[in-house]
Amino acid sequence: MFQRIQKYIAVLITVAAQTTMAQTPEWVNEQPRIQNYPSTVYRTGFFSEAKVQETEQALSKLKNLAKSELIESIQVSIKSQSTLKIEERKGNYNELFVSETVSLTEQDIVGLETLTYYDRKQKRASAFAFVKIQTLGDYYGAIISTRCEAIQQNLRDIQSRFDAGNLNGVIDGIAEIRSDLTKVAHAQSVLLALGIKDNNFLKTELFNSSQGKVAEFQFNAINDQRLTPENLIHFFAVSIKQKMGLAQGKIKVEKFSYDHYQLYSPFSDFLTTQLSTEISTLTNLSVASENVDYVISGTFREKANQVELEVTLKKAKKNEVISSFQNSFPKQNVKAKQADLLPLQIKKRNAVITMSLISKTSMLTVKCNEQIDALYSVKVMVRNQDEWTSEVRELPVNFFLNSSKNPTTLMADKEDRFEYVLHSVPSPKKAQFLNAQVDVPTYFGMDSTSLDYKRMMQNVMIPKIKLQLIVTGNVLLISSYEANIGKELSTSYLRAGIIDALTKVGFETTQSATKADYTIVIKSDTRAGSSYEGLFFSYLDASVTLVDRANDREVFSNQYRDVKAAGGSFEAAGVKAYSIGLKKIKEDLAGFFTK
Repeated sequence: MFQRIQKYIAVLITVAAQTTMAQTPEWVNEQPRIQNYPSTVYRTGFFSEAKVQETEQALSKLKNLAKSELIESIQVSIKSQSTLKIEERKGNYNELFVSETVSLTEQDIVGLETLTYYDRKQKRASAFAFVKIQTLGDYYGAIISTRCEAIQQNLRDIQSRFDAGNLNGVIDGIAEIRSDLTKVAHAQSVLLALGIKDNNFLKTELFNSSQGKVAEFQFNAINDQRLTPENLIHFFAVSIKQKMGLAQGKIKVEKFSYDHYQLYSPFSDFLTTQLSTEISTLTNLSVASENVDYVISGTFREKANQVELEVTLKKAKKNEVISSFQNSFPKQNVKAKQADLLPLQIKKRNAVITMSLISKTSMLTVKCNEQIDALYSVKVMVRNQDEWTSEVRELPVNFFLNSSKNPTTLMADKEDRFEYVLHSVPSPKKAQFLNAQVDVPTYFGMDSTSLDYKRMMQNVMIPKIKLQLIVTGNVLLISSYEANIGKELSTSYLRAGIIDALTKVGFETTQSATKADYTIVIKSDTRAGSSYEGLFFSYLDASVTLVDRANDREVFSNQYRDVKAAGGSFEAAGVKAYSIGLKKIKEDLAGFFTK
């Protein structure tokens, strides 16, 4: 009897269990689900799918879809909201936290629970995700409370560090506070999306005041007169860390250039090394020189009594700017070991701007083509002697007559003086100039056609000076006897041709012996040669003598014999011989006066 009762009870238990398993959970149906999990208490997500197999994979998929629906319901409530927008107007640094969309993951939904059910009869699988608003509220409320306490303590620590001059400590503290503020803002966004709007609970006033204080601390720190280049580089590196987060990869720190020129100084090396070290220490990025994912480029420039730094972070492949940072520090805080702030080319450019060439001699009277060996002394003057150091004093100056393309280059002596010897003036032009001009491209060591050189020399006057030359010895008296086949010519070929050639280069002619500097005496005649089948040959014989009337000295004398020409008659051939001879005589006289 007892055994029968046991079997009966076992059957009842089995039937009850099967009935229970077969019963559909209330949450599967919409109305019971809404009643049992009201939106004022829960956030929920539900997903159901028919004609699916009862597998762990299928149920897991539906469970994830239900979770996504729950998260999305909170996400759409958050929308895009501005967490902070402070534009500092006290100085040249603007800090702006832009509007961003708060992104949620499953890990953000603390207390999330899921249920699944499979209806074998209908072959329908369902999944339900839910979380209590109170649970989320308590969790994110605790984050806000804890982080705000940490922020207040950090603000006190920052003040102490600032008072002690520990600006790197201030910068690090600001970064910690910004991280905490981001967490608080994230928690506030979630709570607002859940309908929790109590400002005391959200600590809205404390949050806003903390943001104002940290912005003020940052402004004060990076505009402090104690700010050093090391501090500013540290600030840039911390900013890059905040921007890149946990990103990994290789990054190249390019050499800092001066003011967007391709010019560098020892200070360039210091900045590059300093930033590379900071990036390696603070971020997950590995500093490399090739095959990199990111590139940092930097420039620096003088601006009044400040040195301004600018750093740009880009993606290497797309050359896409990720972020850029710019600020300055007092020039006086550049340490002695970093004294070579400016590239040498810029130092020399600055010297050129304040430079002038002077001479006690402004005019010189010289005789054309005479050995004079006149000394022309030129001195360099600069307004700022403190910058006229040994490294910029190696100054080349070009000396050249008129517009000659073949200058003589001299280097300054110890007294910043150039002494050029003018040996002679070959040109007979009355008004000429001996020019002295700084050879700027050579001085800079740069190509004058390069973009950097052209930019550097915009609105910069090249130092130069001119010595006016009054040239004498350029008046000619020309006498000639010219005959053709023994008969004196009524038209002078050689005299007319020589006058035409020499007046073009600056000589004058006169009929007065007292006014002449030189006398040219021409004697010429032609003689008949042979003839052949109507073609006649004649020969020109001529002598040209040049006498310096100042000392009655013969300075040029040439004989031209057997200048042959052919023509229809001996006379015609003689005229042609004159044309040929004239060309040679003009070349010789021009060579004498321009040697």
